[in-house]
Amino acid sequence: MRNSSATTSWGPKSLLVCLLSLLACHQEATAALCAVAYDRILSREVPAVQLQSPTPRLPFSLTKSGPWVLPSCTSVSYSDFKYNSLGQLIGYKFACTGANGTQTACAFSGIAYDTYGRATGYAGQCTVGGGLVNTLISDGVYNGLGQLRSFTEERTFPGSCASSIKVSDTTYNTSGTVNDFLVSVNVPLITNFGVAASYDPWAVWVLGNSFTANSRVTLFDGNNGPQWGNPIPVSLGGDSSVSFQLPGNMPPSRCNDGVSCIIAMKISNEYGTSSAANLKLPAIITGGRSTITQFGLAYAWEPWVVWMQGTNFTPKSRVFLIDTDGKQWGEPIQGGFANESAINISLPADIPPSGCNRGRSCTIPIQMYIETEFGTSDIVSLKLPAIYTDPKTPVPSIRQSGVVKAYQPWAVWVQGMYFTPTFTVTLFDSTGKQWGSSISRAFGDESGVSFQLPSNLEPYACNWGRTCIIQMQITSDFGTSVPANLELPAFAF
Repeated sequence: MRNSSATTSWGPKSLLVCLLSLLACHQEATAALCAVAYDRILSREVPAVQLQSPTPRLPFSLTKSGPWVLPSCTSVSYSDFKYNSLGQLIGYKFACTGANGTQTACAFSGIAYDTYGRATGYAGQCTVGGGLVNTLISDGVYNGLGQLRSFTEERTFPGSCASSIKVSDTTYNTSGTVNDFLVSVNVPLITNFGVAASYDPWAVWVLGNSFTANSRVTLFDGNNGPQWGNPIPVSLGGDSSVSFQLPGNMPPSRCNDGVSCIIAMKISNEYGTSSAANLKLPAIITGGRSTITQFGLAYAWEPWVVWMQGTNFTPKSRVFLIDTDGKQWGEPIQGGFANESAINISLPADIPPSGCNRGRSCTIPIQMYIETEFGTSDIVSLKLPAIYTDPKTPVPSIRQSGVVKAYQPWAVWVQGMYFTPTFTVTLFDSTGKQWGSSISRAFGDESGVSFQLPSNLEPYACNWGRTCIIQMQITSDFGTSVPANLELPAFAF
């Protein structure tokens, strides 16, 4: 859309009002954001200035009156200025107080410059109208007179809506003020993405905005490397999702030979091109058996999830489980591949066919190993905690406890009976009031759990310079334990 001083129905302000309305953005933010966007387009988002100290005007939407502020700001403050080795400003914080006392806070970072010291982009995060707004300005290009000619702006607003615009073909009058420019409002915006290694070649899924049937993906070998192949057509899942297959699982540089690596991608359509997004390619393992070095259970999922760390995992990794009777438990499980050193699976169920953990932990652990195209890992033993299915199961019982000062805040270990993976802890301070609400905790098994204190010092400082007794209760699926005493060690700075 071409801006013109003689056009009133489709000037930049009307265009952005329309854009924000179509996006159905957060009601409180729309008016302020529209005004800000209007001011920023008219005044140029990344002007040709170079800063050497925190006192000059800042490189964002400089108007005739000076630094960019929200239209409703009555007072402004700046802080946390950061500079690169050339003395160029690369980040700072901005705060605004409105006429009605409302506060707006912004943090700007990653200010980039061209070889002439002219700002070409930045990342910003602001609280506006009660919501969080993320802004990415990129691809700032200048004409021969050092005047900004084009840039791309991407934003995400409260309510998960987003916008992307491309301002280009900017012209200036003899006094150096903006005369005309072209606004494209359907430039693709990439918000999330990932690799699906179950395809060959691997597939890539992308979420965002303004994708069209004419969208094409351009890949770059490395973060700032050469183009990898020709632009790739996408499979369109709507204007907010696309997918495509890579030209191969390994780029020409072979950067993911044995280790994961980063490549870049951009999505273009008939309206413009998105900013580059860095895509992590999994490692291609060309030899060597997998090894499992660490593993454990995550109880927040149902069935439970097993996480594993090690070496030489591949997208084709399969996990085998052996029950306590020596029989294979279910079919081989395709691992949830994260990278060459991390994988996870969901168990077929919380209780294996042998029922070994019904009412108590399995006295004989479950066996587990990983098979890849290069061999089989050694077997490791996985201990399954007890599952209580009898509604008459007693409530938890606390028998012993203690504090470990090696952690910050201090950790507490508890031994007892009938603990379950979903246990919670309630603490009571020296006055009998509840202490803390969300306590970090770890389940060992039905007879042992641990958690971290909210802080080392009790709210009423009862353990300042001396030991102090507080109380705790543990709640499981079947009820809450009776209060038990916990002795806090003496605390001092």
